[in-house]
Amino acid sequence: MKSQIRRFQKKDAREVASLISNTIFTINIKDYSHEHLETIAAMYTPEKLESNAEIKTIFIAKVEGKIVGTATIQDDYISGVFVLPEYIGKGIGKLLMETVEHYVLNRGVERVRLDSSITAQAFYEERGYVVAIVKPGTIAMHKDLRK
Repeated sequence: MKSQIRRFQKKDAREVASLISNTIFTINIKDYSHEHLETIAAMYTPEKLESNAEIKTIFIAKVEGKIVGTATIQDDYISGVFVLPEYIGKGIGKLLMETVEHYVLNRGVERVRLDSSITAQAFYEERGYVVAIVKPGTIAMHKDLRK
C-alpha cells in the first residue's frame, strides 16, 4: 500500500476531525466510556485542529487521496496519533511515528513523550516506548531517540 505523509493543511481539518472521531468511537470504545470519548472527540474539532496547527506540527497520512492517519508533535510531546480502523495494522501508524521522531530528532530533540490510551499501549511499546507513569485512563510513556 502506497502512502504519502505530509504536513496538515487547514483544508484537511474536517476530514481529520472525522477520522479521529471514527477511530475513537470504533477502536477505543472497548476501553473507555462513550462519555469519555465524547470529551476526547471535542478536543479534535475542525476549528481546534486549525488552531492547533498554528502552534503544533501535525502530519497526515494519505492513501489514494484519502486521509487515513494523523500525528501531532509539539516540542518533545507527541499527541493526536490516530489511524482509521480499516488501516490499522497496515503500517500507517508506524510510518507516522517514524516521521514524527525523525522530524524532532532533526531539531535536536533526543527524547519524546506521549500519553497513550490503554488501547494503543502495545503499539507504542512495540516501537520502543517505555511506561513512565500509569494514570487513570492513560499511560505516560517516553522513548530515547538516540538509541
